[in-house]
Amino acid sequence: MRDDDHHYHVERARAELDAAYRATGGAVAAAHLRLSSLHMRRARDLAARPLPPPAAAELDWLDRCAPLHEKCLA
Repeated sequence: MRDDDHHYHVERARAELDAAYRATGGAVAAAHLRLSSLHMRRARDLAARPLPPPAAAELDWLDRCAPLHEKCLA
């Protein structure tokens, strides 16, 4: 069950990030980026075992992009 929850939050983080990039307005994009961040945080919290390298690398990359997103939306 924990792996299913983890997978759900990873997929939602991806979907929210995609929605943020497709958003037509800054406020909408910011909301999607925040949701993506929340899902990423939850996915990390639920990881029952260390994430495989591709998944860990993707979540790390998404986390490192957060300051850039905030700067672009400000």
